[in-house]
Amino acid sequence: QPDNFTFPFVIKACAGLSALQEGKAIHDHIVRTGFQWDVFVANSLVTLYSQCGSVDVARHVFDKMPERDLVSWNAMIDGYAQNDYGDQALMLFRQMQIAGVKPDPVTIVNVLSACIKIAGLCERMWIHSCIIRSGFEADVFV
Repeated sequence: QPDNFTFPFVIKACAGLSALQEGKAIHDHIVRTGFQWDVFVANSLVTLYSQCGSVDVARHVFDKMPERDLVSWNAMIDGYAQNDYGDQALMLFRQMQIAGVKPDPVTIVNVLSACIKIAGLCERMWIHSCIIRSGFEADVFV
């Protein structure tokens, strides 16, 4: 019987194959078994739907999560950035900061990816100041 440890691996495989229909079937099974509230399972669902271009469904999963961690925020910001919803990625980054969640280098790279597509000078300067305040200016990843 699958559980909250095995579901994320299966969902990741579906995401990697862009197998949205199979992923939806697994999501239905997850709901029936009650694991949709597990943060690791929910994070993998956000990634699945984002990678398959169903950003609205990914956001619905994100919004319904009773608990979010940094990976949750990163997955949704990345989903927006990769699907050319840069404005939403930046808005979510702002919400993340308001919620008191500290960014990591992955967050910054995702936000920079969104900025490249949409942001003007003010947004880029704001992101640069966030990088400096977070201490990531010397990070090779960023």
